[in-house]
Order: sequence, then structure tokens, then C-alpha cells
Amino acid sequence: FPSHDTDAKKKIKDTLHLFHHITPSRTVEKKHQKYIYNFRLSFITLTLPSPQRHDDTEIKRVALNNFLNNLRVKYGLKNYIWIAEIQKNQNIHFHLIIDLYIPHQAIRYYWNRSINLLGYVDDYMTKFSRMTLQEYADYRNISVSEATSPFLVGVRSKWKSPGTENVKVVRNMRELAGYLQKYLTKNPLDLNSKEDIETIDRMTNFGRLWYRSRSLAKIKSIRYRDWE
Repeated sequence: FPSHDTDAKKKIKDTLHLFHHITPSRTVEKKHQKYIYNFRLSFITLTLPSPQRHDDTEIKRVALNNFLNNLRVKYGLKNYIWIAEIQKNQNIHFHLIIDLYIPHQAIRYYWNRSINLLGYVDDYMTKFSRMTLQEYADYRNISVSEATSPFLVGVRSKWKSPGTENVKVVRNMRELAGYLQKYLTKNPLDLNSKEDIETIDRMTNFGRLWYRSRSLAKIKSIRYRDWE
């Protein structure tokens, strides 16, 4: 994630503001006559459910590209921005911003199917299917009573549907600013830290750490007044 690159931060911020302003506010139906009012964008985080075994570029090439292709085919995805980031557990994950409402269950289904092209859901299933309830609670560092419900959900799904997605709705600039504040103002990387140096090396080898769809990239400039 380009946390040490102020120019990249500015480009990401400007592109997200642009994306927000050119996307009309609308009402979308979730299901059973439940609605989201003033919907503009979806802010999605995609993670790996098990330790990373592949090169970052391979995960981007295989899993992320497959996932985006599925959204293009199934939901007509055209406008989007993705940002790559390295978690504290050293797994790569992606933030994806789109102008469509897609149920989080569908996001989970297509992302899990994409990352399992590299075996990550199978790894998760193998690990957790062997655990007892007590072992699961100890692993999650929670009480048995707290662990019972998610453990039973895992058992019912045969541990084949890990929660690898987080979906948040963006309705206005205030919400967008909140997400930007969280993800673009993290502490800069320390060039004296061995771990941070390794992270920078991973970023360098990864290449482009963020990407905007051609539909957004072709907009050269825009002027607007935000009366808020």
C-alpha cells in the first residue's frame, strides 16, 4: 500500500472524490422491500482466509482479475478503483470501490471462488474442520459461548464460506472522507525497520499498487463546487 508515497495518496484521494461526484445518489433495493437510500458507492475489503502462499503479483493476476471479470459478467461492472495493502499478518488484501450495490453474500461467493483457484479456501477448510469448539474458541481468543454461533455457522457451511469480505455503503462525502481518513493516513513506513523495508520491497515488486478503471482514467479533469 502506498502509505509512504504522498503523490499516490493524492491521486487516490482525487480519484475517489471524482468518482463520488460523478456518481448519482439513488435508492437501491436490498431484498424483500428493504432499501438503501442515497446510495452512491460500495467500499469493499477483500482478504485471504489463510496464510499467504503465493507471490503478491500472482494473487492479483489470478484471484483479483478473476473476481473483477465475474463482476463484469454478472453485474455489469464498469467503474471501479482497487488499492492493494499488506496486512499486519503479512497477507495482501485489496480495497475495492465500485458504484454498484452487490449483496455481500455475492461478493463473498465470487471472491472465495477466485482465491480458491489458488487453494486458500481449501486451506481454511482443512484447518478449521479439524477443530473442536474449545479449540476454535482458544484460537479466536474468545469464550466458548462467544465462539458457539460462528463455529456452528462454519460447521453448517463445511467451512467452505469464510468471511473474506467487508462491504460498506458510501452515501455522502462525510462517509467517504471517513474511509479515506482510515486507509490513507496510516503511519508512514520506517526505513530503519527491517519489516517495513521488506514491505517496501514487496510493494516495489508488486508494481502498480492501485488502479482505476479506464472509464475513470479517461476523465482528464473536472471542476465542481461542493456547496456542503
